[in-house]
Amino acid sequence: MKKLICVLICLCILTAFAQAQVSNEQLKAFAIETVQMMVDTAVQNEIGYSAPYWDVSKLDAYQIRGGALITLTAEQAEALDSFASDDACALAVVAMFINSQFSKEYAELSYVLTQQGGNMGIETGNGMIVWLMYDYHICLCYIHADGSWESALLMSDLNVLRGFSPEYILGRIDTLQMPGGVMLEMFE
Repeated sequence: MKKLICVLICLCILTAFAQAQVSNEQLKAFAIETVQMMVDTAVQNEIGYSAPYWDVSKLDAYQIRGGALITLTAEQAEALDSFASDDACALAVVAMFINSQFSKEYAELSYVLTQQGGNMGIETGNGMIVWLMYDYHICLCYIHADGSWESALLMSDLNVLRGFSPEYILGRIDTLQMPGGVMLEMFE
């Protein structure tokens, strides 16, 4: 029920801004709401992680330690979309690949908690990624050009948080072999 209420609230908020240019703060707020949906899903379905730091059910979605907004070109959005499969959205596949390098348990948890939705009334040009840093998690929220969206969690830790910078983000994007440079804006 909480998940449905969150989605309805997001729909109301985002529909109101459909005609206007979406601000970075609105995109950030939407990404936070998707994290809260993941937390609510983990709590509701009693999905936990054996190590308390990485237990999503204990994550406070509003305790962001840093973040970034990545504006994609059409070519970059197409490259990211190519990761999607018949069974999973692009970020679910990317998160599974990255998280599996560190913890199979967390990778499976993240995969199950991946959120996605239809047109939320946001038009972003070619697409945008909101990157939110937490102490032990990273949320990636990909808002497609048509307003559909998807969000997934990546495993993180305090060392990653301390090294969080434009160079760090660009290095991670390079591992995905995204064509061309990206437009990147950092925020607190």
